[in-house]
Amino acid sequence: NKLAERLHGPLKLGGSLTDIPDEGAVFGPDGETPIAPEELPLSRAFLKGTQVRDQLVVTRREDGSETRLICNAQPILDDVGRKLGAVVVQRDISEQHALEEAARQREVDFERMFNSVRDGTFLINSDGTIREANRAACEMHGYEPGELNAVHASMLVHPEHAHEFTRFLERTQSGETYFAELRDIRKNGTEFPVEVVGAPIELTGRRLSIATVRDITLRKQLQAQAVQAQRMEAVGQLTGGVAHDFNNLLQAIMMNLDFLESG
Repeated sequence: NKLAERLHGPLKLGGSLTDIPDEGAVFGPDGETPIAPEELPLSRAFLKGTQVRDQLVVTRREDGSETRLICNAQPILDDVGRKLGAVVVQRDISEQHALEEAARQREVDFERMFNSVRDGTFLINSDGTIREANRAACEMHGYEPGELNAVHASMLVHPEHAHEFTRFLERTQSGETYFAELRDIRKNGTEFPVEVVGAPIELTGRRLSIATVRDITLRKQLQAQAVQAQRMEAVGQLTGGVAHDFNNLLQAIMMNLDFLESG
């Protein structure tokens, strides 16, 4: 038919199976391994009398363009079982394959970007389980890469902040963003302060929650040092003020004593 001619070029009726124009070559699913003419679906059905189901072949033309075909072939038999010929039906899945490859490449690109983020980043399912945690998130919490996958994310949150994890899921699953300062728990049981930013994300047709977690231990230490410095400065100012007032009072007393002595 016309589709066959579009795929293979003009075909000569009554010719041999090997007469199909070879504008390029036919390969297996990997696009690299050539398929011998006798192993093509139609050849197998005609020469061997076998039924071929869903064989994937890749045709490559001289210009480098490829067509991916799903082939089904079977022999044509007469009433007594004698072989009369064979028929092959080919379905062009090139566009579908291109879409799947593009989706896979997006996944690879996302994975690369996901693991390059320096903050701990989690992809969390709607039930609260971790779909994926990047390297920074695993290192931050003391786990090996992949060890947190399928674990419920609430186990990383300090029990005092369990209600915050519930609020995180509720907000992100309803399409809203989330922000809070919490305390997380490492694998060894130690706790540390974190800043959590959450948002909804669509991935492979599903709504997930993405959480970016930043260890703010150093920030808290610097804040505590700043507060302590402010306190010391206030004490110093208070002490200085008291000393100044005491000196004024002492001077007044001394002047009064001098006045009494002179009188």
